[in-house]
Amino acid sequence: MLHIASRKEVKELEVSGPNVVHVHRNCIYGAPQVYYVGETVMNLEKELARSSKLKCSCCGLKGAALGCFVRSCKNTYHVPCAYGTSGCQWDDEGSLMFCPCHSGMKFPHEKTKKRKKLAKGNSLAV
Repeated sequence: MLHIASRKEVKELEVSGPNVVHVHRNCIYGAPQVYYVGETVMNLEKELARSSKLKCSCCGLKGAALGCFVRSCKNTYHVPCAYGTSGCQWDDEGSLMFCPCHSGMKFPHEKTKKRKKLAKGNSLAV
């Protein structure tokens, strides 16, 4: 669990203030609009407002910030629900996900690796 006040993480001794937001560590890393600039958390409030309206495709509860990597896909998940859903495909770093409907697709960096391997293979055959 992370505790954020004034866009900075605070220690557990400081979590009782009225402006402290409590978020799961995995959820903040899975939220697409949240990022860090140094130690400052950016877009947390916007992401909390957005995800509070989204129902998880697995459990049906609101607060599902993690979406399928396919932009047009409407499937959203809580991070633990996505990890528990068979068929979800994760990238190498575990921050991007394809839902079970799109699990056969490739992430952009995987397509690049394949092209590089093909290019290497073709140059050797010449």
